[in-house]
Amino acid sequence: MLYGAPYNVLPYNEWAGTVRTIEPQVKNAIVKSDPESAFTDKSMLFFISEEEYEIYKLEAQNIPQLNLLEEYREYETISKTSTEDLEKFMKVPVFIKEKIIPYLNDRDLYSISRKKDENGKVIFTQTIRSK
Repeated sequence: MLYGAPYNVLPYNEWAGTVRTIEPQVKNAIVKSDPESAFTDKSMLFFISEEEYEIYKLEAQNIPQLNLLEEYREYETISKTSTEDLEKFMKVPVFIKEKIIPYLNDRDLYSISRKKDENGKVIFTQTIRSK
């Protein structure tokens, strides 16, 4: 799982607050597979304390409930809930905002129903077809 997923949040007290990168060459050297299924992307490992991880799991389940202010644009539903709004209710979003979101590319943002707006700010989005 660590090698296949592009991003992982892991509980590990000694490395809490750090980010580690596993390069494709390292993954391919450790996991022996045929050349056609070789890893081509790096994996980012984000470490938080075990206590933060328990909070992170619970709060991640509640994000959709806080994602209430919606606007319909063409084929998308845009939510106006920002990371700053989430910080009022949660303890871990500062970690997510400062440590994880800056690493996400457009494809990855889309896969978690996010995108960058005209100003480069990450906003929540959901395609109407997927409702």
